[in-house]
Amino acid sequence: MKTLGFAWRYRNAEREVYNLLHALSMSAHDYVGQWFENDLVKAKFMFWATIGGNVGPYSPGTAFYLVTHLIGQTGMSFCKGGMGAIADAIAASGEAEGMEIQCDTWVEEILVRDGRTYGVRLRSGEEIHASRVVSNVNVKRTFLDMVDRSHLPEEFVEDVEGFRARGMGFKLLCAVDRLPQYKGFSQEKTGVDYPAYAHICPTPEFLEQAFHDAKFGWYSQEPFLSPNVPSYTDPTLAPEGKHVVVFQGGVTPYELRNSDWDREGPQVVRNAFAVMDRFAPGFSDSVIDHKLITPKDIEADINMPGGNSQHGELTLDQIFFMRPVPRYADYRSPVKCLYQCGASTHPGGAVSAVPGQNAAREILKDWRWRA
Repeated sequence: MKTLGFAWRYRNAEREVYNLLHALSMSAHDYVGQWFENDLVKAKFMFWATIGGNVGPYSPGTAFYLVTHLIGQTGMSFCKGGMGAIADAIAASGEAEGMEIQCDTWVEEILVRDGRTYGVRLRSGEEIHASRVVSNVNVKRTFLDMVDRSHLPEEFVEDVEGFRARGMGFKLLCAVDRLPQYKGFSQEKTGVDYPAYAHICPTPEFLEQAFHDAKFGWYSQEPFLSPNVPSYTDPTLAPEGKHVVVFQGGVTPYELRNSDWDREGPQVVRNAFAVMDRFAPGFSDSVIDHKLITPKDIEADINMPGGNSQHGELTLDQIFFMRPVPRYADYRSPVKCLYQCGASTHPGGAVSAVPGQNAAREILKDWRWRA
């Protein structure tokens, strides 16, 4: 009935539906090519199609990656104090309303009785009882690790097990003794003091080749990079005269063929520095220290299966009313009063707060109805 209602509500939006079908089926390369001819401009837009997927921007369906990341985009912003300041602000807002926060507290089990949740059990053995439980943990961790499978329909469990969460991107943190100097940047031409956020992907082929290198279990010889320098905007993030450069890049598959990341990690760093030196000469000489974070590291550090920054791939079978799984894309679950609000739900990851807002709307609907 919900699907029929959705179809009826948008029955006159024929052109928008066609545009959506284009975005869902076309490659990012063909999609961008409808408006632009210059390869540099194409590559700039196609860069967004590399986030959240495991195939290059020449593959069908990748236009949607691009569209979903640019919807509502108003520009790149930096948070004063670092991204942790956003979490601190949310915590302060909640605590002002009486919310209690426990950190370093591992939830071992979501408690269920007669098909309804009644709280959680911590690793310490302590039980916290509640009328509702809301999880922003990856869907696999929530339902395969924290809920006893006897409380879940077999078909639902199979769908969750099939939710693909393979990460392909890496993060590289660098402490440097000077700002990167991009040889292609001009203050006069751009009217910008300094490019604190940049994309290094000179051609569409450069992006596609990076994925091609990684297609069969290896990593990119020339990775595409997205360097940002938060310390340029917020000097409190680094000592005076020093800076922090944070790279997002690709492509580094979760598993390597006939090797492992302990052995290959240093070469990935060398590859990234070599690319950076082409566009910002002398960058590698400015690096004081660095830390590479692969999908394996992301999984280990924050318990995120596969190390995918979006919780799961943004593919046609894992978006909209099929995210995270069919029949449970409304932020609810087979367990009564157990809700989902993380990046595993629509519309996926990034710092949008949309999954949480949507989940809160549905929780309030249920609350008012039961009241």
